[in-house]
Amino acid sequence: AKACEGIEDLSVLLVQPGFVRLDGYDNVAERADHLEKLGANPDLESRLNQIIGATAFIKGLFDTPGSQDAPEGLRRVKAYMDSHYADQLTLEQLGSIAGLSPKRFSERFAQAFGCRPLAYLISARVEHATELLATDMLVKDIARTVGYDDQFYFSRIYKKYCGRSPEAVRRELHAKRR
Repeated sequence: AKACEGIEDLSVLLVQPGFVRLDGYDNVAERADHLEKLGANPDLESRLNQIIGATAFIKGLFDTPGSQDAPEGLRRVKAYMDSHYADQLTLEQLGSIAGLSPKRFSERFAQAFGCRPLAYLISARVEHATELLATDMLVKDIARTVGYDDQFYFSRIYKKYCGRSPEAVRRELHAKRR
């Protein structure tokens, strides 16, 4: 699931054969270029727009037009993950919901949605964490709220996906409010 790991090199998302379905995404390369240009601009608004845009971009990759054709069991699991992203979910649990073995579930989920279940779960957690960083909630509490017991592990994951640490994003958001 290397292509789901981060946004620093968005070109990786575009070249992984069989990883992301591009039907219906005529402007994927254009959007990736735009996000990369925002990242080159050091001002606060551009960096925040890059983080927000990249989060939406990654989420959009999982909601490919073909995902509506996914079997009901897989759609049910995806909906479950969206509402239980903070829980400690296992492939065994998710596979059981879909009526599949863990290995078969992971393979089918990736075929249907273009990403392994864990990568999708991490993306949902990062998206919710970004929203919470705009509040006065402590980063350690945000980590727990989105499903990470270890604040430092959460910070590493967040930085890997967003290119900035949660603390840096928090400072930028608070500076912008002033």
